[in-house]
Amino acid sequence: MSLAASALSSSSSSLESTPIQVACVGDSITWGYMASSAGPHGNTTYPAILQRLLDEKVGAGAYEVSMFALGGTTMSRTGDKPYWDTQEFDAFVARGRWDTVVVMLGTNDAKDAADGGPANWQHDCGGALDP
Repeated sequence: MSLAASALSSSSSSLESTPIQVACVGDSITWGYMASSAGPHGNTTYPAILQRLLDEKVGAGAYEVSMFALGGTTMSRTGDKPYWDTQEFDAFVARGRWDTVVVMLGTNDAKDAADGGPANWQHDCGGALDP
């Protein structure tokens, strides 16, 4: 049994309890830019697909997937549009503790010459989810 399958099967025993909270944090890829039904309520974003797959695998209500995404944002705190400075980040933090966080940031860091390049990326990513 794979690690993912093991995690899913162990969570199925808690179907009656509070759903496992999954946060999808990211840029336009997470938001679904150019997806056939884009936006936070679109059904072709990867967070929406993740929710459907989890519902099919372990039953509806076992997981709750939430999206906190904004196009053009960077992982780098010194980029041209740092995710850290957005309302989406504030909402993610305000919501409290998460069981799982999926981060899809960094794509836009490559476009920003002012971010310092790869030497800066590791520093910003390394402290991203520190308590």
